[in-house]
Amino acid sequence: MQAPSSPPSAVPQLTTGDLDVDLLMIADKKLKRRTYNRDMMRVYAKERRQEKMILTMQAQQLEAALATVVARVRACGALGWRDIAIALADDQAVKESHNAKLRAQIQKNRARLRSLETWVAANVCGPQACPNPHVSTWRHVSLSSDPVTRLTGQRWITQRLFLQAEAIFHAFPPDAATSSFHDIEVAFDDEVDSGMYTAIQRAQFQLPWTGATPPSSALLFQWCHVHLQALLGLLPPGRSHPRLSTHPSETEVHGHTRMHRARASFGETINLVCGDYVDPVTSHRVVVAQQVLADDCVDTWSCQKNRRVWYSIGQHAKSRGEWTCRMVHWTPHAVTVAGGAVSIDDEARVWHVDLSGETVASKQAAFRRASVEIGASVMEQATAVVRAAAATEHAEDLAADAG
Repeated sequence: MQAPSSPPSAVPQLTTGDLDVDLLMIADKKLKRRTYNRDMMRVYAKERRQEKMILTMQAQQLEAALATVVARVRACGALGWRDIAIALADDQAVKESHNAKLRAQIQKNRARLRSLETWVAANVCGPQACPNPHVSTWRHVSLSSDPVTRLTGQRWITQRLFLQAEAIFHAFPPDAATSSFHDIEVAFDDEVDSGMYTAIQRAQFQLPWTGATPPSSALLFQWCHVHLQALLGLLPPGRSHPRLSTHPSETEVHGHTRMHRARASFGETINLVCGDYVDPVTSHRVVVAQQVLADDCVDTWSCQKNRRVWYSIGQHAKSRGEWTCRMVHWTPHAVTVAGGAVSIDDEARVWHVDLSGETVASKQAAFRRASVEIGASVMEQATAVVRAAAATEHAEDLAADAG
């Protein structure tokens, strides 16, 4: 007899105690939040679609209204009085501003014209067919304080000196001759007791510069200006190696023109207008300078000389790579602030030369000897300064090329 088979095992039933109530509540909250967010996004999307439709309809209505207005205005061909008034007011404001600028420019031009008329009336005795070297009026050197007139005057003075450069250096040795030299000529007027004279100083010297790269035009011009400053005692004391920079005496630099204004170490007022040029034929760099005797921008004057200076610097085939600098310094007697001539006794006293107790002829001879000796000494010092500066610049240039 078989034993009764056991009944199948029953599936276990879960009770409330077997579930985690906290987890169920958290899951329910997340489900509700997701449902709420989904519903709100649908609402926002619907609102944006409605807003876009409203704006599109408004834009279409405005475009239709604008087209109607434009068609009406074009049909009648007239603008409203407000639009016309605004347009006329704007146009009037522009015209008034332009008129004010024109009136100011007219006043400036009238002032410049009066200044030029005064200069012509004071310095031109009559019409001249061409510049006469024996007439001083065409070389009158006065500068106005007006910026435009002043710059025009500076260019006029320096351009005239530049045009004379070829004739000035005509008596120099030919370009092939590169030896250095220096001389001074002092000529007194026919009136032996007037004390009026003219001195002409000429010099030629070499500047060391070898290599494939030539010095720049700015450097060549600056060497001439450094020599001029050293010659006239305008460099600061102890400045034996001037750099390519603006010195205390330089002022009013405008393109190729500049001025040197200072009181020299020997008491003379230096107010030179200078110009830098390149000779189109020889390619030499030419620097010219002229003392400005009457300058509206200078309040204090002492004695001065109506000096003129020419420099010409270039390289020649037989110069062994050196650059030759030529200089002519034309200097008349000194004049006082009142315009009178300074006696040679007073001039010699500045250089610690005593001419007292001598006859007129002996005074002139002694003054001439002192001028030659002092001029040669000053020229030697100025040339040494420039040669040292050139050597320094050349050494730095070679070092830069080697590096």
